[in-house]
Amino acid sequence: MMWFAIISLSVIILGWFFWDKYKMEQAIKKTGGLSIKYRELIDILLETIPHSRIIKERRSYLLLGSFSFATTTIFEFVPTFSSITITYKSKSLMFGKHKLRWQFPINEDQEYMFYKINKDINEYLSHNKKLNNFINLLHGPESQSLDNDNK
Repeated sequence: MMWFAIISLSVIILGWFFWDKYKMEQAIKKTGGLSIKYRELIDILLETIPHSRIIKERRSYLLLGSFSFATTTIFEFVPTFSSITITYKSKSLMFGKHKLRWQFPINEDQEYMFYKINKDINEYLSHNKKLNNFINLLHGPESQSLDNDNK
């Protein structure tokens, strides 16, 4: 009897979760999908990242990125019930793997989202030792970090 109650409760909770997920995906579909709902942010990213494009779009996520021989840059958009999670992944033969994640309210201003993402990536990269060592190698010791260019 106890197992029946536990299993029943688990099925009800899972059913409720999947029903909410279905309703969220339908709401996104009604707006035209993630590429329409976040068009302004996507356009800014496409203009900013050389050779970037929308790689894949599904009801529950969108991948935007750029690929080259030595570097891969991906932005993953994953909506949740009340927010959007954006994950930045970069893989470079020279600089290694990097990953940052942001969570914004579902209707956050998209220009602010780009500002925050861009600022955080630049700060993160300015503290990356491999990248700074490479910059020092190219430009000499007077170039201590990426931040020096912005001051």
